[in-house]
Amino acid sequence: GSSFLNDRDYGASVFVNDEITLADFFDVNYAWDYVNNVTVCNDFSAQIDADFIIEPDWTVINKGFRDMFNASELMDTLADPYEPITYNYTLGDVLDSFTMKIMGKSKLDTAISQFTDTKRKWTFEFDLGGYIQTFQWNGTHNVYYTYDEYLISIEFEYTQAGVLDRYEVHYKDKITIDDYTAESDTKVVYALGGMKAASANFATFAAIGGLVSTAIIAVFIKRKKK
Repeated sequence: GSSFLNDRDYGASVFVNDEITLADFFDVNYAWDYVNNVTVCNDFSAQIDADFIIEPDWTVINKGFRDMFNASELMDTLADPYEPITYNYTLGDVLDSFTMKIMGKSKLDTAISQFTDTKRKWTFEFDLGGYIQTFQWNGTHNVYYTYDEYLISIEFEYTQAGVLDRYEVHYKDKITIDDYTAESDTKVVYALGGMKAASANFATFAAIGGLVSTAIIAVFIKRKKK
């Protein structure tokens, strides 16, 4: 783990149960836009806490990913406020709504086959620009605005012994509301090999010991040119 706790089991099956489930990996929400009378996605996040694994079993972990990425699993439901209709959003529905890559593949069924029993590196990219929305209250109702950019990427890799080799998470978004554009860009990197390994190819600095984390956070608000 990231710190010593004597009541935790860092086996592969525990890692799967704690991290590789839809409820832990994804957070998805749909809402009703009363102005346009349509459903909108107003929340999407993906995350995983990659710790050390004392008892690595890559077969168990990759099976956990294959089981989690079940296209028919229900992610959210939303009742139509005017009609007796319930909108059901499965994992397949959600991921088909925007550009994404899992293990380098843009189709879920193809991506699942990439979780082979010996895999120790996993990559995820979700690009919801033009799809996900946020809202502002105008005194009467919520007015929804679409993000120009909304990117989440996760990449992490273990050594054969179960030590976290590299972990990188990148969040980036951009939205324009009225005359203002807001942007945020956050990247967090953990790398075995020190500061240089966190910002360069690990093989170049393989002789440097240690584990380092870096975080770069930038938030910009600027007036849109007319």
